[in-house]
Amino acid sequence: SPVAAALLEEVRLIILCAHYLLTDDNSGETPQIPDAIVQACSIDEAAFNSISGLISAFMSLAEQQASGITMRPEDPRLSPLIGQTLLSFFARWAPAYVAPSTENYDAVYHGKGALIAWSGADTGPGMINFCITLCLHYFCFWPQETLVQQGAASLIFALALRNDLRQALVNSPSFDQLANLQIVSSSISHASSVVPPGADTVGISTAHLQGFSRLPYVSRAKILSALLVASSEADAKSQPIFEKLLQTLESVFVSLVEGLNYKRQNPYDATSSEMANLCIELYGGVARASEMSNSTRVTTFMSRSLPHLAGLMKFYAEELSICESLLRLFRDYAEQFIVALEQDDCVALFAASAELLKSYSSSHCSKSRVVKSSIEEEQDYNDVLSAIQLLIHLSTKDFLDISFGYKNSAAVSDQVTNVVFFGLQQILPLMTQGLLQFPALCTQFFYLVGSMVDSYVEKVCALDDELFQALLDAILFGMSHSDPSVSKSSLRAIADLT
Repeated sequence: SPVAAALLEEVRLIILCAHYLLTDDNSGETPQIPDAIVQACSIDEAAFNSISGLISAFMSLAEQQASGITMRPEDPRLSPLIGQTLLSFFARWAPAYVAPSTENYDAVYHGKGALIAWSGADTGPGMINFCITLCLHYFCFWPQETLVQQGAASLIFALALRNDLRQALVNSPSFDQLANLQIVSSSISHASSVVPPGADTVGISTAHLQGFSRLPYVSRAKILSALLVASSEADAKSQPIFEKLLQTLESVFVSLVEGLNYKRQNPYDATSSEMANLCIELYGGVARASEMSNSTRVTTFMSRSLPHLAGLMKFYAEELSICESLLRLFRDYAEQFIVALEQDDCVALFAASAELLKSYSSSHCSKSRVVKSSIEEEQDYNDVLSAIQLLIHLSTKDFLDISFGYKNSAAVSDQVTNVVFFGLQQILPLMTQGLLQFPALCTQFFYLVGSMVDSYVEKVCALDDELFQALLDAILFGMSHSDPSVSKSSLRAIADLT
């Protein structure tokens, strides 16, 4: 009814007010309680009681909603928007308020108010288990509510980024259940609801598994990233979870690759293409889990699979969604781990990237892509953008720097140059003035062109006439662009060429 809808909106506004009053945006920083809150809670018991009561009210509301979706997910009194707002609040509140490190606060406030309210032997782990349980309910009973799933995955990931909370996360009973759901569902795509033979489903209800398996692949990838970061510590409880998550994914992927390579599976039927999509997204989740302890385990794992992932492009180059996911996976892996790669891992990444771009270009770069209408969205060209960004990450100076000092570093540097320049040659025919009208594509392309001409002008001048003319046309277009960074890159390229 209109009255109920108005009431729900008032509740949402109260949560939003608390969201901005009680927390700070700590993206990229150590989460901290705002100084004004710490000070107020330490000197004014009434203020502390008000804040504590408000958090308890939010927890009760979240529990009521989680219980409601378990019983009747379609109940109109249950609001996905309120669910998403609650999750956003806890994603900023919990990492700052649960067991905060006293090192970040003035000694006069130690042992008082908000600094100890959720730091006890019961209250800290209890709050963490509450957050994981809440997310678990949303994952299993509202799998198609995209914003809710993003909020739930972000909450778990925000908690996992706190090194000192990882042990409490792993010890949570709900974390065990979530990890088991992720492991079992690694081989269940949207085209198949059959639990694989031999899967350990002890302690997993059918309703939970069915709901979790219906989650979008992107959401399952984000959950995998959070689980890997949370279980990355070297203790007896975390290591088996971490290893099982990776081993299960690798086993499923190897089975898919063998089926495609030995023609036991048709790459174009729904089961195979859905499983390929799922595996690629989950590998993307691994590639984005860089903020963990001992990340070399991930680079070793990824290096084994990169050639086979690149090989999928031969089967699915015409499937634009899978093609884009593969390019995005390689881009994210290069962006997240390129600084930490050892020489052998560098070689594996460059060889796989060259194979990936070769297969991609044979289907998409042989001729210009036509912009059909002025209302086409830039998202329709995310595959091109991902390919350009992959080349930018591969060509970064940081990557070249870490190659120095290894044996055969000159050969590795040559491979860097060859792969990046090969990729640029493949992309050039695509970059018409129509595509360059899109801001993100345009900015990234000219950044790549400027750095390539600056670093490898001899190779640029050796291009065949048709490619060189396409590059020159693009540069001349960029010189008159309204974006200062685009025109600057274009002018720098002209200066280097002359």
